[in-house]
Amino acid sequence: QPETLCETLRAFTMSTTADDRMRRETNLLDKRRAKIRPEDEQATKDWIQAVTGEDMSGSLQEKLQDGKVLCTLVNKIKPGTIKKVNESKMAFKQMENIKFFLDACVALGVPQTQLFLTPDLYEGKDMLQVMGCIAALGTAARKQSGFAGPHFGVASKAAPAAPAPTPVAAAPIVEEEEEPEPEPEPEAVKEPTPEPAAAESAPEP
Repeated sequence: QPETLCETLRAFTMSTTADDRMRRETNLLDKRRAKIRPEDEQATKDWIQAVTGEDMSGSLQEKLQDGKVLCTLVNKIKPGTIKKVNESKMAFKQMENIKFFLDACVALGVPQTQLFLTPDLYEGKDMLQVMGCIAALGTAARKQSGFAGPHFGVASKAAPAAPAPTPVAAAPIVEEEEEPEPEPEPEAVKEPTPEPAAAESAPEP
């Protein structure tokens, strides 16, 4: 009896823990889905349709789930990147297409941090991350010399070149003129001082 009770308690605990984990994951996914703006999703679909020619009306997740459109997108950006695309409707073949796409993204310069996990798309667990990856691919596509657009994502900005310094004109060299020596002032002519007249002697009587 004690063993049966312990097993029951253990099973109950495991079940409760699993339920809590699923509840947390569901809440997290709901929060991620709430962050998806309809205009961003539409812009993503518009770009894919413009590049591939595929009809992207309807759910983005459903249109991309089998990975074929994503493989086509990569090959439009850089032809021959993905050699073979699975046409099968088997789940593992469709997920393989998604893996082909993710590998191609890395080859084209998409950072690892911008990639998504296969279940994020195939099971619709995190379409926000999927859209972020496609936007990063659009940014990387700008660097592909053979891809003329249309473009998507953020254009990487190169640092502007520093303007060339404006040449400063050399100041003209002005020779200093020697100041003429001052002419000596003419000496004042001294007038002769008149001699005092001799005293007249008194007349003799």
